[in-house]
Amino acid sequence: MEKNKVNILVSACLGENLGDEVIFHNFHSFLTKKIKNVEFFVFSSKPNVTSKMHNVESFYHLTQFMNYFKSPKKIIDILRIFKKTDIIIIGGGGIFQDVHSPETIPRYSIPVLIAKVFRKPVFCYSVGVGPIKNAYLKKLVKLIFEQVDSITVRDKYSKRFLMDLGVSKEVFLAPDPAILSSILHNRKKLSKDLKNKIVAICIRKFKLSKIAILEISKFCDYLIEKKSFKIIFVPMETDDIEVIGKVIQNIRNKHGVLVMPKDREKMPISQFIEFFGNISFAVSMRLHGLIIPVSYDKPVIGLVYDEKVRNFMKSLDNENFIVDIDKITFDILERMYRRLEFEARINSRVESLQRRSLEALDHVVDSIGIKPKFNTKEFIFSWTILFLILINFYFQQFLKKHLHLFFK
Repeated sequence: MEKNKVNILVSACLGENLGDEVIFHNFHSFLTKKIKNVEFFVFSSKPNVTSKMHNVESFYHLTQFMNYFKSPKKIIDILRIFKKTDIIIIGGGGIFQDVHSPETIPRYSIPVLIAKVFRKPVFCYSVGVGPIKNAYLKKLVKLIFEQVDSITVRDKYSKRFLMDLGVSKEVFLAPDPAILSSILHNRKKLSKDLKNKIVAICIRKFKLSKIAILEISKFCDYLIEKKSFKIIFVPMETDDIEVIGKVIQNIRNKHGVLVMPKDREKMPISQFIEFFGNISFAVSMRLHGLIIPVSYDKPVIGLVYDEKVRNFMKSLDNENFIVDIDKITFDILERMYRRLEFEARINSRVESLQRRSLEALDHVVDSIGIKPKFNTKEFIFSWTILFLILINFYFQQFLKKHLHLFFK
């Protein structure tokens, strides 16, 4: 396998969220070390950003079809890549859900179905599944997962969701590869105490109330005034900057506050990851704002806006260090911090998660070149449902954009 070039096509949630960039970065780092002659081709919502950040060839997701109208030749180029690729990877991250958009699931389903045309193996890697409200999308997800050649999901909730949908294939648990950050970056796990005097805070505006913003601001002032910490806010997405600004606006001791640059040209992704190895502890709504520091044995406080945050903290047996975002108070945060002073450690479950994540990556390597099965009936049914879903989605988008013109 090392003598011949291995081509890997990845469809992932790239171009927007730094947490998802870390997933791909660690995945890419592992495979480039494991396979000496490997080339990656990557679907991304922002191909230019992805190409610069990871030094790979990247192109728009096929559901972003407007980007292909000006250059139809790109479609031919992509089909050629499908033809020569050795394996298609879908994931990781929470990509099989319809919370944010009904277009998300079709976006990651299309590469699976094209791969089947070319008889290429498809590996769903450390994905999150659910919640899914739309009945047609549930049916599509069931059909897609029946056609992939190997399935790993990032948590028990996702596995249970697929079982409830009636997926008959075996589903394996593979922790989010961000848990491998400390291993893949050849960095020794640093001291577990709180002497570094840096606190990383990752928040997002989604469901975060004005009261919660004030309570977080008060907690930041406490850490700066009473405990001499430096606060560094870490925006994972551009939208995070707005809510970070609101928190900082209410902090009195602004001299103790910094905001990490969102522009990754100012801070490469590897440096972003290693930053978490130098903090004292993290307070985060963002899942990867918890996973990365945990990989360095750093204590964390989870602010739960989504069950994936609670599920991750449960997997560490750290339920005493989570609070739902609608219940955030200064007293709760201070009490958790005081416990961190005496319990500034992450238990041995992290090593178990890291071991299982490495095993999943080895499984990806072993899946390269396998002969996939093909079910004509499922294939045709999948394309039919996918087509109807996309027609409905784009029609609704058209109405939202142009309906007001009819009433002028």
